[in-house]
Amino acid sequence: MGIIDHTFHITSYEDIHKAVSLLTKAKKIHVYGIGSSGIAAHEFKSKFFRIGLSVEAITDPHQSMMDAALSNRDSVVIGISISGTTKEVIRAVKIAKKQGSLILVFTGDKNSELSQLSDISLLVTSKNSMHMGQNIFPLLPLLLLFDLLYTELVAKDYKNRISIRERTLQALTDTH
Repeated sequence: MGIIDHTFHITSYEDIHKAVSLLTKAKKIHVYGIGSSGIAAHEFKSKFFRIGLSVEAITDPHQSMMDAALSNRDSVVIGISISGTTKEVIRAVKIAKKQGSLILVFTGDKNSELSQLSDISLLVTSKNSMHMGQNIFPLLPLLLLFDLLYTELVAKDYKNRISIRERTLQALTDTH
C-alpha cells in the first residue's frame, strides 16, 4: 500500500468531519510544531488563513507555551508531531487543554502521549511504518490531510470561502 493510500486508510472520514466542525467554530486556531512539523504548521496557516480562519502557527517552544496559556474555550489548538513524542509540542498542548481549548492532533502514532491528549487525532503515515521509509518526504501525509480538510471546509460554505480566498489573493496582486 502506498503512502497516500495508507494515510487515507488510517484516517477516518468521520474524524475529518469532526475536525472541520471544530475549525469552523473556533474563534482562533493555534498550530504548534517543531522542525519539519513546524514547516507543516506554517503551511496549515497559509492554506486556512486565505479562506478566512484566524490561524497562528508557532514553531518556537517557549512562544507556543505562552500562546497556549492565553488560549481558551473558543480556541482550537493543533499539535503536529509525526512521532507523537515531541516534548515541546506535548507541553504546549497540555497547557492549552488546561485552558479549556479543544485539541486536534496530527500524528503517526495513535497511542502516543500527544494523541492521548487530543479531542480528535488525525493519523498520518509515518516513515517508520513504511518500507524504506527514510526515503519518504515526512510532510507529504500531513499536506494530504490538510488538503482534505481544506476541501471539506470550503465545501461546507463554498461561496463565502471562495469569496474570502479571492479577496486575499487579490490583495497580493493589487499594485495601487
